[in-house]
Amino acid sequence: MKALVTFLILILALPLSAKDTYIKFGVGQQDGLNGGNNAKEYSLTVGRKLNDIFAAEVKTRTKLKDQSTGNDQRAEFALIGSLDMFYLRAGAGRKFERNKDHGYWHAEPGVKFKLTDTWSFKTGVRFRDSFDPVYEQSDITYKFGFSKKLNDNNSISINSKFKRGDSQYNSIGIGYKYKF
Repeated sequence: MKALVTFLILILALPLSAKDTYIKFGVGQQDGLNGGNNAKEYSLTVGRKLNDIFAAEVKTRTKLKDQSTGNDQRAEFALIGSLDMFYLRAGAGRKFERNKDHGYWHAEPGVKFKLTDTWSFKTGVRFRDSFDPVYEQSDITYKFGFSKKLNDNNSISINSKFKRGDSQYNSIGIGYKYKF
């Protein structure tokens, strides 16, 4: 936990005007499956390209569910390595839930490639599991999306996720990214 807090402070302490820094906002709607919950999801990501291969991100996410199950939040960090069209995003986080806060790791291999000068496509598979097996938080999420570059600093995206495991849902979302 100390490593996560330290990393969050370091990333957030980076000046937002620093070259190769970006911020992303996302909104999504989830449809629960097999008795799962419908929910709205809001996310904020701050990242920075460290060099030609690596970037680092801090992401927060809030999921608004129904009153009986309560809402949950996450804070996580990730290191992303990219080589040509392939990427690997890996890190750790903390899920804050009613009486069930716990840490987890995640890894997501995938591909991202340009369709045109302004359009790109991205797909990946995210593996996530809690550090403590008592929480039974193992899942796999299949992701894909399209993004459109509006100019050198702004882009928008539409994406979809299909999560299977401890909870199951399908979701669709939109995003906005600003590069400093």
